[in-house]
Amino acid sequence: MQNISDLQKKCIIDDCKIKYYKNLNFIDVFENIYSATKKKSTAFSNVEESGYSIGYFRDDRLIRLDNVGDAIIPNETYFIWNGAILVEAHTYYTGFKYGKRITNKPTLHASFYYEYENSMLKQITWLSYEDKTYYYSDAMRILYTYEYDKKGLLFIHKTIQGKNWTEPITCIEFDRNKENFLKHYTVSKIALINTDSKTNDGLVDFNNRDDFKTKKCFQCESSLTYILSIDLEAKKLHRKVLPISKIPVLHCFECGCEQHYSMDELNTAISGRSYMENTAYRFIKTAVEDRLANAFIVIGGKPDWIQDDAYPFCRLCGKPMIYIMEIKSWEERTNTEYHLMFGDEGSLFVFTCCGYICTLPQSS
Repeated sequence: MQNISDLQKKCIIDDCKIKYYKNLNFIDVFENIYSATKKKSTAFSNVEESGYSIGYFRDDRLIRLDNVGDAIIPNETYFIWNGAILVEAHTYYTGFKYGKRITNKPTLHASFYYEYENSMLKQITWLSYEDKTYYYSDAMRILYTYEYDKKGLLFIHKTIQGKNWTEPITCIEFDRNKENFLKHYTVSKIALINTDSKTNDGLVDFNNRDDFKTKKCFQCESSLTYILSIDLEAKKLHRKVLPISKIPVLHCFECGCEQHYSMDELNTAISGRSYMENTAYRFIKTAVEDRLANAFIVIGGKPDWIQDDAYPFCRLCGKPMIYIMEIKSWEERTNTEYHLMFGDEGSLFVFTCCGYICTLPQSS
């Protein structure tokens, strides 16, 4: 097990180039150290006292990364290189969080070991060390195994081992074919989520308009309920010219079944109040898992399926429809008369293709 004093001797930061970041942590670096450390840095005067990162660079290689401040667990990560190849990284907890002492002395939290074959990354081993001083810490071992073909990286297999699992859990972390599928069949590779600001940027509108129409559910013949409309031209979300740019999102709260409709089929006036009157949001791009998990609306990116993948197929061309957005059940964001709930706290997924719109609910 690595000792912090030994690492400090190996990772001497004297004369290093120092960069300050508002939102860089070791997980970003682990996923891709080369692209993560090229994130735009900022002047020290621009970082927030509640939490920021300091990167120490020598010959454009990250030697050490310190996360500082009350908003994050203060920690230091040390990087060991063999020439141009990263071989080890070790993270130590070093202080307080929210005014509470996490550790009395630097405590090794996790280590990463990188293995290569013919200069290509073959495997990453993450060791998380049990530490009773912080509530979620647990001894754990995760293997990321890289598989290549003539075109490059094909799969990343992830295997989790730990005392809380009776047997290893294995999944595919990266699938090139699926990534290519998502690039083509989603409006935005990087997901857009709503911020707390209610400034209207013209992308999503919750208000009923006089010219908005609905139709009856094909199964129970109840009128579909208007939830919101999204204007895909507002931020030029897709590289293709889609047949429709302003998409009304309709759902049947009576039977909750999947709906397919075109604009020409909407022939009934919308009745009833909006779910969220006089509300619109500003959207930002993010790939941060916590933000995506807590967002009420996620546009583009990867669908966060609650059950199995369920891409609908276009009724005209037969191809998978283009994924637009996910709307999550959110009782707190509705007015007092209605509650926005899809099944048992589920989500509504929205797709479009060839002038058709599909709204597909899933719940646990």
